[in-house]
Amino acid sequence: MLVWQDELYQKALDDELRVLERRLAASADGDIDAAAAALKRTLSQLYELEGSDWLGRGEAGSIQLSAQIAAYEIIIDRMRRENGSQSSRPLPPLT
Repeated sequence: MLVWQDELYQKALDDELRVLERRLAASADGDIDAAAAALKRTLSQLYELEGSDWLGRGEAGSIQLSAQIAAYEIIIDRMRRENGSQSSRPLPPLT
């Protein structure tokens, strides 16, 4: 990747992680299964969006979308690990 691509990816990833972490912190008293299911639904939609680039989002848009997907995967994995250490219940499956 070129420098501008790396910088754009890292900024988009950091921004999305920050938003997701705030969203989860705000709903910390809520149901972890519901929060995980909502994140997984959004991730599924992001994957669909990634595969349907018929209008052409451009290189910058593709980089930002990749970073957004990575952020959701990171947060979901983090939730899975934290939930695993607190409970034997698995997170709900991606539907």
